[in-house]
Amino acid sequence: METMQQAPAPARPPPAPSVASSVPSGPTATLSVQASLELFRTNGHRFSGRGIQWSAKRWETVQRERIVCLPENCLPADVVATLMGLLTSDAQRAMSGATPTTVDDFFSQLNQCFTAPWYHRQVSNVLESGAFFRGVEDNQRAVVAIRVLESLPPIDNSAVMVARAISLADENLFAQMNLIADEATMSCIRTWIALYQRRVNVRTALRQSRNETRQNTSNSSNAASTSATRPKGPAA
Repeated sequence: METMQQAPAPARPPPAPSVASSVPSGPTATLSVQASLELFRTNGHRFSGRGIQWSAKRWETVQRERIVCLPENCLPADVVATLMGLLTSDAQRAMSGATPTTVDDFFSQLNQCFTAPWYHRQVSNVLESGAFFRGVEDNQRAVVAIRVLESLPPIDNSAVMVARAISLADENLFAQMNLIADEATMSCIRTWIALYQRRVNVRTALRQSRNETRQNTSNSSNAASTSATRPKGPAA
């Protein structure tokens, strides 16, 4: 816990600022822009182009929401440079030769490198390997699950598979998700889980039906074989 430290009393009260000095201008305004961009970079989510926690499109949506809060006098080139600073790993290498001059150009080139089909393959590979929550802290599972679902189309096979991973995870996951997701999102998740369970039930029923058919066929074959090999009695 931080302790509050009382500042020493000044020897004399500071002069009241004039209207002119309270309005940022010149170097002061530039410093304010630089500080805002640095805060944007420091607090921003990195995009690596790996894993499934961020699709390029979802990352773009979040960054655009943050860009709106930057000072209006931020130069587009400075914003682009700050966004480039948030790229790491594969994303940084993919964009190393790019020279976007506007924010729109930056996101357009990024989405060309990391397309929606690419992201869907990433999600499918992780889900099929059973490693959806591997390496994710328990208190971050809800965040990861919701972030992935927000990156997928509402009706998508991968979304149903994510629901499967959620349904197989620990029982506290829903409680965590309820705290950070709106009711519409939770309703979708429940629907996807129901779809997954329906698929499981249908597949189970089909498997049982096939097994019963095979068993009946096998029994019929055995009965026919036994009848053919049974010795005949003496002729009348």
